Amino acid sequence: MRSLNVLTAVLMFLLNGCSDEKTTAERAKADAERQAEQKAEQRLMSDVALATAELEKRVAEWISSSNGLLFVVDSSSTPSFNLHAMPATTPWHVSCNAQEIEVTIGSWEESRRRNAKLFTRALSFAGFSEEQCKILAAVVARKLAAIVTAAR
Repeated sequence: MRSLNVLTAVLMFLLNGCSDEKTTAERAKADAERQAEQKAEQRLMSDVALATAELEKRVAEWISSSNGLLFVVDSSSTPSFNLHAMPATTPWHVSCNAQEIEVTIGSWEESRRRNAKLFTRALSFAGFSEEQCKILAAVVARKLAAIVTAAR
């Protein structure tokens, strides 16, 4: 009976060891994929023409307008999406820093309040210089302004 317990313990150790190795391999693969995606995003965002087209596309996929309204689609929720409608006069701003460029829809006052209902979408985590931010934030702001103007 004791040898069966020892054998069981050895088998459990070996099985756990194998699953840990597999988990480690899976983690390493996922990390490598994330790094490759990050590098591809950085290459894309380093070319102003390509970045402009891609950022405009990302904004248009997230925000649309019609008849004085903005529509914001959150496709990250379960089961499939959430659609939010708001007046086209809803304030918005574009932020860019060394890590990301993002759009926030909602007022500055709301953004300072805790638990405020704002809609924020990071458009890229490529990492940006101040000069890139000036160029690409303007691209995103012009696209969003065109969407808002079309709603009126």
